[in-house]
Amino acid sequence: MRDEAVRAFSAALAAPRATQDELLRSILEANRLTAYGRHHDFASITDVATYRSRVPFVRFPELSPWVDRMLAGEPDVLLAGQPIFFGRTSGTTGRPKHVGYPSAVSREYVAAYAPMASALEAAESGASREVLFVTGTFAEARTAHGIPIGSASGFVRNLDVFRDESYFHIAPEEVFELTDTDARYYLLLRLALERPLRTIGALNPSSVILLFKKAREYGAALADDLARGSIEAGPEGARALAARLGLQLSPRPDVAERMTRALADGRFQPEVAWPTLRVLQTWKGGASRHYFSALTASCPNARVWPALSGSTEGLLLVPLREAWTGGVPALCSTVIEAMPAEVEPCAEAILPFEALEEGRGYRFAITNRRGLYRYVMDDVFVVAERHAGVPVLHFSHRLGAGSSLTGEKLTEADVIAGANAALELVQAVDFQVAPEWDDPPRYVLLVELSAVASDAALEEALRRFEVAMAASNVEYAAKRSSGRLAAPTLLVLRAGSFDRLRRELSTGKGKSDAQVKIARLGGELVDRDKLDLLHAVAWPV
Repeated sequence: MRDEAVRAFSAALAAPRATQDELLRSILEANRLTAYGRHHDFASITDVATYRSRVPFVRFPELSPWVDRMLAGEPDVLLAGQPIFFGRTSGTTGRPKHVGYPSAVSREYVAAYAPMASALEAAESGASREVLFVTGTFAEARTAHGIPIGSASGFVRNLDVFRDESYFHIAPEEVFELTDTDARYYLLLRLALERPLRTIGALNPSSVILLFKKAREYGAALADDLARGSIEAGPEGARALAARLGLQLSPRPDVAERMTRALADGRFQPEVAWPTLRVLQTWKGGASRHYFSALTASCPNARVWPALSGSTEGLLLVPLREAWTGGVPALCSTVIEAMPAEVEPCAEAILPFEALEEGRGYRFAITNRRGLYRYVMDDVFVVAERHAGVPVLHFSHRLGAGSSLTGEKLTEADVIAGANAALELVQAVDFQVAPEWDDPPRYVLLVELSAVASDAALEEALRRFEVAMAASNVEYAAKRSSGRLAAPTLLVLRAGSFDRLRRELSTGKGKSDAQVKIARLGGELVDRDKLDLLHAVAWPV
């Protein structure tokens, strides 16, 4: 199946329009008798022009009543039959969105996963086979009719087509479904340390960093359990699940000795624990760049390979090169209508792939097998280069995420630009920018570091943050120059602060911690009394 999908994707790159047209026809044919398909008369649509004239652009509020009918158990609403799964979005605000997945969604994943895995395998033999990939939860909840609701990555892990892939099955399913973060990571590490891993990955780089943090935290216990062939020294939740599953493990004194050496200097060295480790695979777009200094410090000899780009709503980009931070459009998985980011979606704004310009930002309306038809996304993607005549895009920022204390209309893109410039100097675990009310008000860069940074480095980081913010947003620069905005401040938070925030968000929204996203531009005012503050750095004089 992999080889067939790789050949199909290569053919798609040579004929992107024809591939997308055929994918659209197959989606409409499969769903012509659904309530949505009958409403828009899918059966009589024979070409792309008719589809665009008859089916409107939609956002989730327009789809919500249709989704509610599916959640209540009604078949043939947005997609044929009943969904086998509902993906729940990881948005940071508002009511969670649910997207229905039919069994045919497996074709989307194979079509995108296979060419990505083939490219990775060609670059590093074995890298797509011996993998620990940290994923979200498959069944965080269930509908009244028993259909699981969870994260898209958890769904992929459970697809039959991936059952023979060690990529997703290095541990029993019950381990991935644990809601106890310490227990889940302990068991993943305990089982993975015995494997000759070539690749460690997660959709979000923070999950890889957390894995290494837990390895350091529980290193002595892991070495003890490896030496004895047991799971007795770790967290109570790990011991309880291991007993329930009846896991039978053999003593591995050789692996225990490696683990001890990996902790010799007080930090965890993954490349000592796994001498075969060659690749770290994760999302490389948007604000993820600031994680890479910590990743490369942990694994200086490993490549950082991009993961598939997408969301609960659909697959979007397929990475074929290590250097990319995004990928080429997922031509065989999702029908993509691209439009300039700065204009409202309309028929006149739609551009073919060959017309997309390097350096320009675009947003997408997508159609796929998940019951989404011309669904408008707020993510902005920028063209970096071209590959086989097809644009290579990477995520830039989300539209609509903003703050305006004095009319500066600061966006997520502005703060990502500022943070990326600043955090190149320090080993940042995570960050957020948030407003702080004073006379005058200011913005605060909240960071958590994996290593102590000097005052000089932190002052220079704050200076770079200010310069990049002003360069990205002329109104911010004007408000700073006029004194309507005060100089920014950098606050260093104690280790574990962002982990605690993720746990609070996951508990409050019924998600796994691996699925929760930290808003890069916080909407609430900073309350310093509620922060676990380690150090404050004012604007350099």
